[in-house]
Amino acid sequence: SSGINAEYGGKEPSGFGFDKIALGHGDIPHNPLINIGAITVASLIQPECASSERFETCYSRYKALAGGVRGRGLSFNNAVYLSERESGHRNYAIGHYLVNKGCIKSAGTTSSLSRVLELYFQLCSIEGDVRGVSVMGATLANGGRNVFTGERVISEESTRNMLSLMFSCGMYDYSGQWAFEVGLPAKSGVSGVILAVLPNVGSFAMWSPPLDTYGNSVRGVRFTKEILASNRQAFLHPFTAKPGGIYGPCGVRSYHSSAVTAALSLIRRVKK
Repeated sequence: SSGINAEYGGKEPSGFGFDKIALGHGDIPHNPLINIGAITVASLIQPECASSERFETCYSRYKALAGGVRGRGLSFNNAVYLSERESGHRNYAIGHYLVNKGCIKSAGTTSSLSRVLELYFQLCSIEGDVRGVSVMGATLANGGRNVFTGERVISEESTRNMLSLMFSCGMYDYSGQWAFEVGLPAKSGVSGVILAVLPNVGSFAMWSPPLDTYGNSVRGVRFTKEILASNRQAFLHPFTAKPGGIYGPCGVRSYHSSAVTAALSLIRRVKK
């Protein structure tokens, strides 16, 4: 909720790398979209429940966000999880720093901190294809209601808050420039993925692992800038909403087809 976010995390870009060990004003993480903020958020998720329940709560919500579309869907990569757990020394350091600063109140002991980091590493090990990720974005674009299943996955207030944070903080320390040049809520990841959301319209996701100095996909950033510049009218034209505000799969598919048609030649250029 907004109250919890105000107490445990800020809403500003950090001005540092995504894994910087530093807090913002008031000794709280700058935002929840960098490592130090995400670990803090992980500590708030059902801290009284068993580790398996905490993970299942998050995993089921992710699957609901991406539900209703054919394809690979979401899965859990155990190899990535084991690697993170065994070699994520900087995240362990962040965790101890947060406990020392009083930001993780549920982790007063080493064992309880380990439970927080275990959940964080598990959530970092959920993977999916760009089709599933784009549906997650479309759910956010549709106010938190899945465009294929019609399920209310996230409240409208929480969706608005998430999109605001994505707009201001979602591209690491490149967020300000992204907001100025692109102007869309987005979230990148060090896997090379970028999810961009056009509120009330749709979303698109791309994956290309080579990263720039900020930790964002080089081709993903370029592709987004160029496709918006070359096809701005199509991307700013909203869906026709069904009664109740649910965008139908037909609208999504029509939008997808026109966007793909406009992007094919651009993809070939960006690949060079």
